[in-house]
Amino acid sequence: MDLQQLSNYLRELLIDNDRVSLFGIGSFVAENAPAFFSGDGKTLFPPSRKLTFRQQESWDDGMIAYLHQRKTSRDLADVQRELADYAKQLRMELQVKKSLLIPTIGELKETKEGNIYFVVDAQLDIDTEGVGLHTIPVRVLDQNRAAVRERARQMQELLKEAEKKESAEVIVEAEQPETNVDKSQPASDEQPQLEPVLEDEEKKMNTRKRNVVGLVWILVLLIVALTLFLFWPSLEAVFEGWLYSEEELRLIQSRH
Repeated sequence: MDLQQLSNYLRELLIDNDRVSLFGIGSFVAENAPAFFSGDGKTLFPPSRKLTFRQQESWDDGMIAYLHQRKTSRDLADVQRELADYAKQLRMELQVKKSLLIPTIGELKETKEGNIYFVVDAQLDIDTEGVGLHTIPVRVLDQNRAAVRERARQMQELLKEAEKKESAEVIVEAEQPETNVDKSQPASDEQPQLEPVLEDEEKKMNTRKRNVVGLVWILVLLIVALTLFLFWPSLEAVFEGWLYSEEELRLIQSRH
């Protein structure tokens, strides 16, 4: 077996399996990754499957051996002996050169402390469900930010004027004196006339309060949307720090 044949086996196995061990050296693990924006926020990458290497998962699942035995129609015991010798060769190369390049898969590197990390090939694609999905360029409207800020300021002024108008109408109506009231009639006759008027005024006040509350919420949403628009690049870095580990961020950056 050589590295090209090993690469072909790994690609075939990783399409249908989430984990494939590498002769006790560690294991390749394929995980689903959601869509994400590039660091500058100008490109949207589609969902995909990302490939990592976990040195601590060093048990051998035998997938490569069984596939090799099926491809060559040889006795399984002979295949296992061949792969055991090949595994020793790979470990020796990794220890001496500190690097093992598997074509179209990626590169395994070993530190002085004996820790192994993996740099995935930028062209690797093991996501059969993502066929046909492409990156989407996003136009950043830097040239229109001034216009957006001006529109937000105008909306704020309109909301303030609306609030002042509503408050002024409430004050004027509250100060208007009562008219056309016949005081010669007994008190029992006045009560049925005043109750409908008070109920109407109460309904109007409640309606105005709801309108003012609605306008305030609209203003808050506009301010939040404007803040996200202006400071998205900075916020994106914070969100990526929450969502991904340092190793995952390095893998994403190396891929793009």
